[in-house]
Amino acid sequence: MFLNLDLLEIKNLFFFELDFTRYSCLKLAITAYNDGYSATIILNVVNDISVSYFLKFKIQFTDIFIINSIFLSNLLSYLELKSFEDILKLDKI
Repeated sequence: MFLNLDLLEIKNLFFFELDFTRYSCLKLAITAYNDGYSATIILNVVNDISVSYFLKFKIQFTDIFIINSIFLSNLLSYLELKSFEDILKLDKI
């Protein structure tokens, strides 16, 4: 059962500075966003693969960030996605 959220009833909202040390994948996603759509697509594909490996107990949770970082920087340095076909090819790498 979902509760309705009435923003008019909330008196104060508090926001904290993001802790990129604790949430390193969030920083990586923001960086990819700033680098352009090729980076976000590459990160999405690599993250799908690394999370799949984690769920199959082949890597540790902390390895997800390491793998994503390495693959993103390596693929982004020589790969530019210009078409939907390029994206499909990336998904098969």
